[in-house]
Amino acid sequence: LVALALALALALALTDTVDISNGSCSFPGAPAHSTVQFTDDALPNGAVASYSCERGFELLGPARRVCDNGQWVPEGIPFCGKYL
Repeated sequence: LVALALALALALALTDTVDISNGSCSFPGAPAHSTVQFTDDALPNGAVASYSCERGFELLGPARRVCDNGQWVPEGIPFCGKYL
């Protein structure tokens, strides 16, 4: 009985220390006057976000970002600047 209790305690301790997340990302944000399209709407690890701007605006920043273990790479949301 003691061995069973120790095994259970060890299993619970290991469960707390192991990262079991699936690496998915949250919505990365979309600048005003833009469209963002995803290779997978569930935003799993490896999903790509592709940004484009409405007519009359220019994309400033990365046109593509990749979900890498819960973080969008590169960091920073691009924005759409108005042509002058």
